[in-house]
Amino acid sequence: MRKYLSTLHTRSNTHKKRFAFLVSGGFTLIIFSLWTLTTFGTGGTWAQEREVVAQKEEIKEVSPFASLRNGIATGFAGISEALQGLTGGLKGAADLNNYGR
Repeated sequence: MRKYLSTLHTRSNTHKKRFAFLVSGGFTLIIFSLWTLTTFGTGGTWAQEREVVAQKEEIKEVSPFASLRNGIATGFAGISEALQGLTGGLKGAADLNNYGR
């Protein structure tokens, strides 16, 4: 392989393009395979757990817009909590500055 890669620059442009296409296609196939396995799994325990949950209670579908709205609301709630903690810390610092007077 090292010999092939070291002589690749001497090959024709069509050969170089074909090699680049095959390598990029291979990497794309690997990434797609990993994504598919992690997203959908192999139908093992995750699928069985999902069936048990579906039998116990009906799974409620959430629309994409509702999911986006919930995500934004959660984000704003987190930001407001962080700001409240910051203002509380600043008030404590201001009290320490007036401590010696």
